[in-house]
Amino acid sequence: MKILIINPNSDVKTTDMLREKSSRLCAPDVEADCTQLTTTPELISSYEDCACTAAEMIELVKKSENDYDGFIIACYSDPNTEVIKEITDKPVIGIAEAAMRFAAVASDNFAFVSTNSKSAARKKALARKYYCSDELAEVIIPDTPARESLEKAVKDAQGNGIGHVILGCANYSLYDAAIESDTGSVIYDGLACAIGYIESMVRYSIYKKSVKGVHV
Repeated sequence: MKILIINPNSDVKTTDMLREKSSRLCAPDVEADCTQLTTTPELISSYEDCACTAAEMIELVKKSENDYDGFIIACYSDPNTEVIKEITDKPVIGIAEAAMRFAAVASDNFAFVSTNSKSAARKKALARKYYCSDELAEVIIPDTPARESLEKAVKDAQGNGIGHVILGCANYSLYDAAIESDTGSVIYDGLACAIGYIESMVRYSIYKKSVKGVHV
């Protein structure tokens, strides 16, 4: 099984983090390639930035569709997921959708740690889109992207009675296990959730093809 993880921004450091995280998570029979776009901003921080990613992302998926079994959009704005799903019959999921669906299944009350007020508004909009707005209790903006600030944000959520928290930036991907251990909250990283979804979707598709025509 081969998965392509697409970083919609142009920051190589973000892609390196995604590559490191995916290498820890993927099953032994899964190969995950990570790539970033080249014509986009280093940080996706607005709807305009999301729009800027469309043309190159569409071109990338079209030319690589036959090489991969599924695609992950590794940005918490989930840019262009609808159009990517339209142009390929392979499984596609954004890391925001994956994290919200994981959290909503596990708890009726979760928080999102976001990067800034603009991104917070987009996450609330995505929660409505994915029918998770009832479960999204709070969006918290940490003082800095440092791990200590993220832990403080998680503890603030705990103080409000929220024990499940999504780390809402791809650059936070490596912090989930450590923050969960230090705070006692249940922490979700969207890339981890998305890999789980894609692997399961592809395996289920393979299973159905293997038993097609078999009557029980």
